[in-house]
Amino acid sequence: MKRLISINDCEFYTHLRLLFKELQIPDDFRWLVTDIEAHSIDQEFDSFLSDNSKYFICTHKELKAWLEKDDVQWIWGVFSLFGSTISKDKILISELPRISDEHHRPHLFDDDVPTIQHSLAILEIDAFDSTFMVMTSKEDKYIDIFKKLYPLSTINFKQ
Repeated sequence: MKRLISINDCEFYTHLRLLFKELQIPDDFRWLVTDIEAHSIDQEFDSFLSDNSKYFICTHKELKAWLEKDDVQWIWGVFSLFGSTISKDKILISELPRISDEHHRPHLFDDDVPTIQHSLAILEIDAFDSTFMVMTSKEDKYIDIFKKLYPLSTINFKQ
């Protein structure tokens, strides 16, 4: 498992359209999006985000479609990716991943132990109050894409 942290590649880390487009994830894979604070210019999607601020589950195809329509501003959020064979029920058995200030985050700040909060997830993307973004993945191909998009990213905050 590997983790990359991007803190110096851009001024704000709130727009994730390009990252989700470049990841080359199968359309039927599922995203669990949790601990959400986000804003959309599309009133319908903004209302959906407000009503589902604790979590929502969608396919990669659905997430890409939303982001193509409106590059949502993700202030806080955890994006956990699951293969298509993992059911929504199995996803929701575990505690929901968190990122907000009141939550202890060793998965981000423990330099020696990159971890994904949900044991069944393939990768996790943490959007942290527009100041940085973290990707932790069980598969190198996603880490390689992240590094290409964010070339100044590092394995921990000390570098």
